[in-house]
Amino acid sequence: MTEIDIIPPAIQREWRWPAAVNFILGGAGTGLYLINFMAMFMSKSFSESHMPVLQSLFSLIIIMLGFLCVSLEIGRPFRGYYTFKRFGTSWISREMIAFTIFVLAVVLYHFSANGFFNVVAAVSALCLMLAQGFIVYSARAVTSWNTVFMPFFFLSSGLASGSGV
Repeated sequence: MTEIDIIPPAIQREWRWPAAVNFILGGAGTGLYLINFMAMFMSKSFSESHMPVLQSLFSLIIIMLGFLCVSLEIGRPFRGYYTFKRFGTSWISREMIAFTIFVLAVVLYHFSANGFFNVVAAVSALCLMLAQGFIVYSARAVTSWNTVFMPFFFLSSGLASGSGV
């Protein structure tokens, strides 16, 4: 019979407070944008309505503050362009691409007033929110996070915190 070694519990040291702030602010910012988008979509004249600049820029600033915090944790924030290199295998790369598309779509939406860019911004905000959930889901060091419900948890908590903002 083989002997089983039980590993005692330890405090998770993979991510520190800047990563937690990124997850919190990223969810709140994307949730705020999606809540505003859904409210605008459910209005009677969706094609004529326009999301106020202050609401979308505030959600963009919240998300940017989260990314600024996590870039401080990295140690070399000017090497952040490396995060775009592993789109096929890294959820962090997918998160950064969704964030970049979100920023461009929000800016283009307000300069052109084209509803297409608003839809692109909403879809990229949703992808950003889910990518953050998949980042936590794919962290194999913490087995309690490896559940398929983790991305949906990020979706629901992001919408809740966005509506709170």
